[in-house]
Amino acid sequence: QRINMKISFKKAALVLGAVSLQSSASAALIAGSDFSDAAGFGKAGGAYDVVNVDDLNVADGISVGPWTFSNSKFKSWSDGGAKPGMATDHVTGIDGIKDDMIPLLGADASESGTVSFQIDIPAGTQLDLTSVTFDWRMATGGATAQRWIGFDTSLDSGLTFVSIGLARPNVENTTIDLSDPKFQGLTDTSVTFNWYAGGDGSGDIDFDLPTVHGNVSVIPEPSAVALFGLAGLAAFMRRRR
Repeated sequence: QRINMKISFKKAALVLGAVSLQSSASAALIAGSDFSDAAGFGKAGGAYDVVNVDDLNVADGISVGPWTFSNSKFKSWSDGGAKPGMATDHVTGIDGIKDDMIPLLGADASESGTVSFQIDIPAGTQLDLTSVTFDWRMATGGATAQRWIGFDTSLDSGLTFVSIGLARPNVENTTIDLSDPKFQGLTDTSVTFNWYAGGDGSGDIDFDLPTVHGNVSVIPEPSAVALFGLAGLAAFMRRRR
C-alpha cells in the first residue's frame, strides 16, 4: 500500500507539472503594416498611413505601438512608382541615409536610417515568436545602385539580416527566422523590431507588409493550476481503487 501511495503521488506530481505548462496555444499574425488605414489588412483601399501598425490579433492582449523614426523616416506620400509588383497598393519607402555604407552582419546599425515599432506582451500571456516577413527592393531601377536594408530586434546584439536590394521591378520576399530560444516564452515584456536603410543616391528602399508572426498562449493562474492538478489526482486515485 505504501509503495502504491508513493507511485500515486509521483504520478500526481507529473500531472501537476504538466498543467503548469502554457495552454490554449494558437498560431497567429501578431502585428503588421500595409501602410493603409483600410479595414482589411493587406487589402486594396484606404488612405496612405505610415504611422499606425495593425494589431492583427486584438484578442491576444498583445498591444502594438506606432512606427517611430531615428535618423530616417518613411516617405511622406504613397510612392506610386513603387507599387507595380508589390503586394499592396500603399507601398512606402524607407528614406535611408544617403551614401551610408552597408554594415556587416552582426554590426550595430543604430546610426543608420531606422524605422521601428514595438509590441508589448502582458503578464499572463506568453508569446513564442516564429518569424518576421517583409517585401522590399531598391527604390530605383538602376543596375549599379547599392541601396541596402538591415534588420534586428531589441533582443539582438547586432544586425541579424543585411542585404543590398534588387532593382525595380524585382521584389525580395524576406523571412527572418525567430525560432531561437531568446524569442520564446516572452511574457510581461516588450520587443522592438528595427529596419535600417542606406546606400548610394538617396538610400531609399521600397518597403511593404512587414509582419510579425508567433504563437500566443495563456499562462494559467496558479489557483487554476492547483485545482486542475487536484482534480487529476482525484481521478487517478479513483482509477487506482
